[in-house]
Amino acid sequence: MTDDARAIAQRMYEAFNARDLTAAKTIFSGSFVSHPLGTDSVVKAWSGLHAMFPDIRVVVEDMLVDADNIAVPTYEPARRPGTSGGTGSPLDDGVHSSLSA
Repeated sequence: MTDDARAIAQRMYEAFNARDLTAAKTIFSGSFVSHPLGTDSVVKAWSGLHAMFPDIRVVVEDMLVDADNIAVPTYEPARRPGTSGGTGSPLDDGVHSSLSA
């Protein structure tokens, strides 16, 4: 199960970075712990983040897998959209999060 858990987590981050909302619908199940409201909530959240921060991406800092348990500390660097065609300012230090399943 270790390889399966790692592959699913990698697919999730790749889909986020590629803005592939269709893939999100195939990756998440209704029992996914980090998003208990279901797949539609994940798609809505991703859409909102991509709209608010067009250059946001997930950088995986580490991936710790033990059987079907996984912990993934991540960093999400992004810039606020600029005004009048500017590049915008960076978010404070990005957003740090972790996934545990």
